[in-house]
Amino acid sequence: MKDIEISIIIPAYNEEKYLEKTINSIRNQDFKNYEIIVVCNGCTDQTEKIAKKYSKTFSIKNPNIAEARNEGARKAKGKKLVFLDADTLLYSREILENIAKEKAVIGTCIGKPSNKISHRFLGWLMESHFVTEKLFLMLGVIIKTRFLLKIMTL
Repeated sequence: MKDIEISIIIPAYNEEKYLEKTINSIRNQDFKNYEIIVVCNGCTDQTEKIAKKYSKTFSIKNPNIAEARNEGARKAKGKKLVFLDADTLLYSREILENIAKEKAVIGTCIGKPSNKISHRFLGWLMESHFVTEKLFLMLGVIIKTRFLLKIMTL
């Protein structure tokens, strides 16, 4: 079996209204060599039930987004990690393909999840002008797993 190229990690705290749309936007990508990991952090709604339909799902007790991201990174099998918020939609079908091709160790993209114009800009940015080896404000973060593991062991 082929190694997983991208692990998409979604921390989720009571995101039942948004999570299914986010996951469907991932599933609609042209690139298919990925895994989706949802880490429910203290959810009291139907988020975990929704997540289990579509993804590898883990649960932590505390509503702490940093702990959820870290747990997702520990469980990930992909060569690259992509961190998405549970209400972020990937409007362009080529975003994951472009991430897979990218040689950068770390990158980020800019936008606001609730703003369609920002999402279009995000798709354009990822397709045409992917940020390499620089760090900007985060909406989504892309990190090569081997680089992250080096940092975690320092």
